[in-house]
Amino acid sequence: MSAARGLAVVTGASKGMGAACATALVEQGYDVVGVSRSAPADRRVRHAHCDLAVAAQRRDLIEQLDPHGRLTVIVFAAGITSTQLLMTRTVADATRVWQVNLLATADLGSQSISRLHQSGGRGRLIAVSSMGGFFGSGGVSDYSAAKTGLVGLVRSWARDLGADATANVLAPGLVETDMLGELTGKAWRYAMSSAALDRVGNTLDVTAALQALLDNSAINGVVLPVAGGFGLGA
Repeated sequence: MSAARGLAVVTGASKGMGAACATALVEQGYDVVGVSRSAPADRRVRHAHCDLAVAAQRRDLIEQLDPHGRLTVIVFAAGITSTQLLMTRTVADATRVWQVNLLATADLGSQSISRLHQSGGRGRLIAVSSMGGFFGSGGVSDYSAAKTGLVGLVRSWARDLGADATANVLAPGLVETDMLGELTGKAWRYAMSSAALDRVGNTLDVTAALQALLDNSAINGVVLPVAGGFGLGA
């Protein structure tokens, strides 16, 4: 498949924000590959099976997906939380969260840098973090730590890429996805009371912010909240 705007790779493309980002990029004219364990619902997105928690499966993945150096956009949208209670969570539980949310981004991002240097200023590297990473989220400290780590990673890449590509972070608040269903009780009430807008976000909010980062080469090395005023004034 050939697309005039180049190749876009999206991790976590089978559902939620990753799926929405992949579809948005297809509609912008990119040849999109979705990296995930299950196939994306959008048949226009080519599927690359990978368990991002397994380092061996990530090895040389970008080379396999982009043998001809067409990579223009990479979006790191994969994210998981542990379903185990904090007091019963094991190192293995936390390690899987860190592998998917942070280390896979570090790994695939490092594999992508040389290709983005060849994009003629059109390259875009975007990582999806979370407002929970900045303000803390009860019971998911491993998730919050990983999402915060993305900021230092991406800002360093912004310096490495120079004028050839931009690197930015999207930081959504509460967004209507499968993961949101895991937030209940006190945590849900606190999150809702912390946003200025009286609604939960949706994937259209996220893809609109994605579009802003795709369109503007002057936005670089920033964290863009998509959170309806969550944490306003903090």
